This record gives sequence, C-alpha cells and structure tokens, in this order.
Amino acid sequence: MGISKELKKALDFSARIIVFTDNRGTIQYVNKTFTKKYGYTSQEVMGKNPRILNTGYHDVEFYKDLWHTVTNGETWEGVFRNKSKGGKYIWEKASISPVIEDSGRVSGFMAVKEDITHERGIADQLEKDHYFLEELFSNSPIGIAILEPVFCDAKKLEDLLIIKANPSAGRIIDRLGLVGLTVKELLPKETVSNDRLKLMLHRKFSFETHLEDIGKYLRFRTFPFGKNHLCIFFYDVSHYMSIIKALETSEERYFKLVEDSPAIISRFDKYGVLRYVNHQYCKLFGLNADELIGHNFLDQLPVEERTKVWSCIDSLSAEEPISEVEYRVVLKDGTEKWLHRLDRALVDSNGNIFEYQSVGVDFTSIKHTEDKLKQINSTKDKLFSIIAHDVKNPFNAILGFSNLLKNNIDHYTKEQVKEYVERILSASENVYKLLDDLLVWAKSQLGQMKVSKQNLRLSSLVVDALDSFSIHASNKGIKLVNDVDPNIIITADMEMMRFVVRNLVHNGIKFTNSDGNVTCSSYSNGKFEVLSIKDTGIGIKSDKLEVLFNVGEFMATAGTAQEKGTGLGLNLAKEMIEKNGGKIEVVSEVKVGTEFKIFFPKIEN
Repeated sequence: MGISKELKKALDFSARIIVFTDNRGTIQYVNKTFTKKYGYTSQEVMGKNPRILNTGYHDVEFYKDLWHTVTNGETWEGVFRNKSKGGKYIWEKASISPVIEDSGRVSGFMAVKEDITHERGIADQLEKDHYFLEELFSNSPIGIAILEPVFCDAKKLEDLLIIKANPSAGRIIDRLGLVGLTVKELLPKETVSNDRLKLMLHRKFSFETHLEDIGKYLRFRTFPFGKNHLCIFFYDVSHYMSIIKALETSEERYFKLVEDSPAIISRFDKYGVLRYVNHQYCKLFGLNADELIGHNFLDQLPVEERTKVWSCIDSLSAEEPISEVEYRVVLKDGTEKWLHRLDRALVDSNGNIFEYQSVGVDFTSIKHTEDKLKQINSTKDKLFSIIAHDVKNPFNAILGFSNLLKNNIDHYTKEQVKEYVERILSASENVYKLLDDLLVWAKSQLGQMKVSKQNLRLSSLVVDALDSFSIHASNKGIKLVNDVDPNIIITADMEMMRFVVRNLVHNGIKFTNSDGNVTCSSYSNGKFEVLSIKDTGIGIKSDKLEVLFNVGEFMATAGTAQEKGTGLGLNLAKEMIEKNGGKIEVVSEVKVGTEFKIFFPKIEN
C-alpha cells in the first residue's frame, strides 16, 4: 500500500496520531505525531505489528472484535491503553478504517487516534473523588444532610428541605427517613428562626441545640454551596458539652493571642510548606495568608540565607526539638529586615516530627544599633590613634626644631636655619591638614555636614587645588597637569568639592616620587561628567584597595617623602561625593600609579 509524498507531508502536520498498516496489520507508515507521542522513530516501528504498543490491559476478545470489524470493511471506534517506548501509558480514542481498493479488496488499514491521556486521567480522578465522597458521606460517623430552600409565594424563605441524608443523620436524631422533612420539623423553633435560616443559606454557621424529645445536645456546622444549597454536619455532644466548651474557649484565646501577637508566628511541614501564618507574618511580607499558605517559607528568604535557616531546622529531633537562628530578609519594597526566629519541632506519640512551629522577632533596629556601635567604636579607636600619634608627632618636630633655633640660632649657618624652618613649616602644614580633616570629619559624624548645591566649573576646582599644592609639588619635583575641559559645569556643594579635589590631588603628590606626574582630566560617560585624577606614583596593593575608603580599617600610609596623613581624607571624600549624588572609583597598580575617578551627574537641560 503506497502513500504519496504529498499525503505523508500533510499527515505529518496533523495533531492526531496516524498509522497505516497493510492488510495483515504490519505497520507501513506512522506520522510525526506518532513518533513524538510514543518515542519510537519511524524506522523502529516500520514492518512491526501495533502490538508492540500493547500493555496487556485489553483482553483477547477486545482485539478479536476490532479485527473482525475492520476486516469486514467496517470502521471500528474505541479506546486503547497503549504504552510508549519509555513505558509511559497513553490512552487513545481511535478510529480504524479499512483501505478498500477499487476491486473491493481490503489492502490495508488506517488508524486515526487522539491522545486522551489527560482527559482520561481527569475522568478517573473525578470518578475516584466521587466514589470517595460517596463512601465518606455514607460511612461518616457524623450526620450529614444536604438541603435546599423552600420559598413561599412571595419568594420569602420559609424553611429548608432535606433532599439527601446519610445513615448516621437518622441514627443521631433517632429518626429514619429524613429526606423530605424540613429543618423546622426536626429542630426547636427558637433554633431555626427565619433570620437564622437566611444566615445559614449565605455563610458558614455553627450552633448547638437541645432536642428535648430525645434528650440530646447536638452541634451543627453548616455551609452553603452551589446555588441555593446547604450542607449540614451534626453530631451528638451530650457527654462532652462541658469539655468542648472549655476547649473552644481555650482555642479561641489561643488563636486570638497568636493573631494579635507582635511576634512573627508560623507553622510548616517537614518540607517547609506553610500551614499557618499569623497577622504579623502577613504584615511583614505584605501578603495575604492565602498567598503564603501552601508555599515554602524559604521562598520569602534571600537565596544566601536559605541554607543557614534550613540547616538549623533540619537538625531538630525529638531529643533536641528547639533551635534559634538570625537571618536577613528583603521585602517587596527592597527594605532589609533582620529576624531572630525560634523553631520548635512538634513530635507525635511515636517520637516522629510531624510539623514545625516558628516564632520570630524583628530585631532590625537592634541590628542597626549594633552596627552603629561597631562603627562608633571603630571611630573612637581611630580618633584616639590620630590624637595619640598623628597629632602628637608633628608638634614634637615643631617644638624640637623651634627650641634648636631659639637656643642656637647664632651658631647655625643660613642653610641650617633654612632647613629647620622648612621642617617646621612641613610639620605645621601636616598638622594643619590633619586638624582640618578632623574638623570636617567631626562635622560629618555629628550630622552637621549639609549639602548646598550650585553650578560649578569643574576646571576651576582643579585650578584651585593645583595652585594650593604647586609649591609642595615643585619641592618634590612633580609636574601638575590640568587637562580638564573648561566648559564642563557640574551641580554640587562648592566647599565639599574643593575638599574632595584638594584631597585627591594632595594624595597624588604625596604618593608620587620625584619626576612624576599628577594629571587631572575629564570626559563624559553616559549620564555622568567624569573627573580623573591620575598619578604615576607607588600605587596601592590590592588588599588595601578593598578597605581604602573605610575609616575603621585602613590606617594612613606615609608618602614618598614621609608625608603623614590621617586616612580620613578618602573616607570623607567618598561621603561628600555620594551626598552630592555622585560616586567614586579607584584603579591602581603597584609601582605604576593610581587613578581616582569622580562621577558627577550631568545637569539636565
């Protein structure tokens, strides 16, 4: 049985499974949908019988009927359960027709099949669910009844009619044949007022009542479903009324306490899937309980925190059921919070953990206070170090050389006097620079450093800095170069930017040997105007680059001429640049030099 190329091409585009066999059932052609569904290549099935797909689900009579139908020239329709190459079961709705030649002879068969595995699975599940519900309904030890409303002529709710009830319902009320009776016929009038009937028909409701004629206390729970239908669960609580009331009171108090607690409380299973969250938990993450319950609580944590938190929980046992851990979360608005949580494993009578309970506390403010205290302590250590060493040493030089000049000036040559005066001047400049940095730094620590922006010409800031240090640079034999575009205007605080540029230029001179260069240049980079201050100095080691701007970590380094510094300048420069909306970067190579880049936001036109 030949199949044209055009027909094959058309069949390959079909979403249905197409199989052609000869009149003995040997496969002659399968389309691409077949190979995709079953995992076989066309070469693997060509010349084979379709029984390679057989799962043994259908009996011999099933296949006899199929073969008898198609060999008699009729179309067979039915459902197969077949098996793919990988062993996966596939349900198919199939139509198999004979291919009849002009002579009337059957030359082969064409099967057109639809994959209904998904639909069959749904149908099977529905059937199982229906069977389960029916079994649950019939065998439940509590009474279950389905009711519908009864309206009077004015469409006013008059009563509720029982249309279905399980055997336990009759046993509990001591009455058989509940179907067809109304609620008012079964329960006291004060229990089933019209107002209560309306309430029951529109929302969940619970109540208890006393049936005097049978001497029982019954508890009812109702909920509406579908359109104008009501389900009622009820059971005898005569012997346990006092216990139940006590438990309800305790339960109500417990949940109220948990819901109103400022702590972050949750319960989750052994996989981390949330089973309960209180109001504070929802408030923290900005989600409803429905959006959290059923999901893993680790999903709300940063990836880097998950292993730490879960390892503590995973280590819990019946012998050691409690663990504590501190961790960080990032909320939807980007806010960072620090939480301290206590996790408890809940253990059953066999010593197996069936659930976990967590109580967390937001200690972000305490964490920030701790960080601030560390920073203050670092600042204090830095300040004492500066006062004890960097402030004291220059004064020792000033006082020492001043005394020498005072007591021996008549005995010194002009060159010696000049040398001592230059040393006094150098020490004075160092201590002045030091005190200036300390004063600016103190203002920063006290929060007194306010930004007052104005339009500034970038080249003017550089000219001012280079003029200030021209003598110092000349004495060291260092060339200062200004290649800054005179047309660049920035918006920033003038005093702060003077401080920043002066400090970076001073550092360039400080760490550059004789015959070196300190070059200031500029260029535009996207949204920024960039000032580059580059020297040909000694460079900065990679380990010091990491803490270059940290006042608590990086101690000052002496310059190439043993110039002293505080280590405060760069820290202050970074803070000032950021207060003005900019940023600073540094690139350095040992024995080659260092380049500081300041990025100023461009002025919007």
